[in-house]
Amino acid sequence: MSADCCPTQQVYSSQNIVCTAAHEVLHDTASPLEQCCSSHHLWCSSSHELCSTSDKFCPTSHQLFPSSHKFYPSSHELCSSSYEFCPSPHDHRQQAQIIYETEVCACKQLTNLVSKGRGRLKGMTKLQRFAMAGCFAVIMSYIIISQVTVSIFGGSAEPAKPEMRKLCSTSMERTATFGAQQEDPSLPLLYIVTPTYRRPEMVAELTRLGQTLLLVPRVHWILPEDSHTCSSIVTDTLTRIGLPYTHLATPMPEVYRKQTYVPRGVANRRAAVSWIQNHAEPNSVLYFLDDDNSIDVRLLEQMRYTEKVSMFPVGLIGKFSVSSPVLNKEGRVTDFYDGWPAGRKFQVDMAGFAVNVGYLKKQPRVTMPYIAGHEEDGFLKSLNLQLEDIEPLANGCSEVLVWHTRTFKNQVRDVRPDKEHSSENVQQLLSNMRRMSMVR
Repeated sequence: MSADCCPTQQVYSSQNIVCTAAHEVLHDTASPLEQCCSSHHLWCSSSHELCSTSDKFCPTSHQLFPSSHKFYPSSHELCSSSYEFCPSPHDHRQQAQIIYETEVCACKQLTNLVSKGRGRLKGMTKLQRFAMAGCFAVIMSYIIISQVTVSIFGGSAEPAKPEMRKLCSTSMERTATFGAQQEDPSLPLLYIVTPTYRRPEMVAELTRLGQTLLLVPRVHWILPEDSHTCSSIVTDTLTRIGLPYTHLATPMPEVYRKQTYVPRGVANRRAAVSWIQNHAEPNSVLYFLDDDNSIDVRLLEQMRYTEKVSMFPVGLIGKFSVSSPVLNKEGRVTDFYDGWPAGRKFQVDMAGFAVNVGYLKKQPRVTMPYIAGHEEDGFLKSLNLQLEDIEPLANGCSEVLVWHTRTFKNQVRDVRPDKEHSSENVQQLLSNMRRMSMVR
């Protein structure tokens, strides 16, 4: 081994920090440096990924040294094989930035350290190199340990106290005068679970989604609302649309609202699953469809015949604009194509799978964890699901038939019309808008 490699081995490899690309550390010693790093399991092929013996900080989708030679991608993402602390593509993770400003600062400092330190290691003493490596290790350890601490101690995956669940109203009759009129009782029933909460767009989104569901026969719509009380506007909207429905009041436990990453919709879906376990027909299928999703009714017809768990692509999500299973030549699911792997076994969106209710009821303990970003993975794991059990839909997962669309978030405005516009109809209009939480 060359003399140039040994100091790098001692300073970097022994500290499990990083063996960078040869042009980033030593200009003319690519082969010896590569050999040095390989012998300590720190070299990760020509993609220049940052690796150590126990962790892989950047998966294949996040190369350490892209053509711009930046230490992190433009968003300063930090990824590992089991956690990924970066902005999330999902609605319930929109608050996610890099957790602490100090960590963003640390990422920037590391960026500057690598970009400015090109070719300077030769001129550094052993002590200087050791000090730099030590600083690097401390910063990386702080980031990882702080995130794991937040994940573990910031809130339990299961609530300490019983969750509040209230049945507001239910109807087993389809009263709509348009849409699918023929109800063939031999068709497997679809239980569509749509968590919701009061906001200006709520009634508009429920109306759009509900009238889409009217085109499909044999649908029971479950709306678990994030509220301590039963909102009359939700019940009125369900009655107006005319689908068989169940309206639940299921507020999120307060302890989870205080977390850095709020696990939105978990309490609602857990309550809906509990209701299904107790009341649903066994020859039926469960599907989580958020009120900001758009869906092709052909997919609903396909999932109706799910035997265990079916999966399919979801469009307009993440940095790849899609989340999808990956199939082998035999048409079986072997992997997932998703912009947010985060160490998940099942890298899918909530709208990317359907579950046979009979299969669900056979599982001893079905749950959905209160861990933002890992709700789907935790739920599917609780079903004791294996990759070979997955049934790919949407033409072998080659078509997008459901989309993670997002409605523009409107402010709740305090509207007070002047005297010229204070007519009876305007006053009645504003009163109805207040019921919908559109104005104050």
